[in-house]
Amino acid sequence: ETAFEKMKELQDGFGGSAYSPFEDHKEWELAQWLINNDTQWATDEFLKLPVVSHSNYTFMKVIDKLPTGPEWRCELIHTCGD
Repeated sequence: ETAFEKMKELQDGFGGSAYSPFEDHKEWELAQWLINNDTQWATDEFLKLPVVSHSNYTFMKVIDKLPTGPEWRCELIHTCGD
């Protein structure tokens, strides 16, 4: 099974949307902004607002379910020369 097939299976499990597990593009952009531009404290405070439907715990559980990039691999290469 390829990485693309695994990602497609994960999306289908969340309802098949390209923005799964988020509801739509706007919610996806907000989550991306919170993860990339805010401190943990500020994210916690934002998620406590009455208009927000996620707690920090549920928000981070959703983030943790997102597919990740390829694994890093490190190999030591010995060379001879100057």
